[in-house]
Amino acid sequence: MAENAETIDTLFRGRIVLHQRRKGYRFTEDALLLADWAGKDCGSLIDLGTGCGVIPIILGWTGMAKSITGLEIQPTLYELARQNVIINQLEKKVEIIHGDIRRINTIFAGFSFDNVITNPPYIAPDEGNLSPIGEKAAAKHE
Repeated sequence: MAENAETIDTLFRGRIVLHQRRKGYRFTEDALLLADWAGKDCGSLIDLGTGCGVIPIILGWTGMAKSITGLEIQPTLYELARQNVIINQLEKKVEIIHGDIRRINTIFAGFSFDNVITNPPYIAPDEGNLSPIGEKAAAKHE
């Protein structure tokens, strides 16, 4: 099986289609809970570390945000998120940007968004088992 093989997953009874790497980072229930937590009418929103774009796509599809931007540092996930936005025909509502959160002030002006959401890496660098798959390791370890 190719290392970059993808699966096609769906949400909302097939209304949202998401491609994910079979062996790479995959969204979990946390992303769905965060999208729901964002609530209705959240204005403009940025998702820091967007992964495959699941949160911006849900918010764009449900209409819970006026405009949504996803910021992703990993090139493979950035491309996957862009592809998922196109597949779901959300190009007018969702924008995916390739960039590093540590340099966010060089990418966006201050106060560019009404709300910020993120599901950041949550395992300390010297704890837990580091995945041999780089995409997973970067997404889950600080």
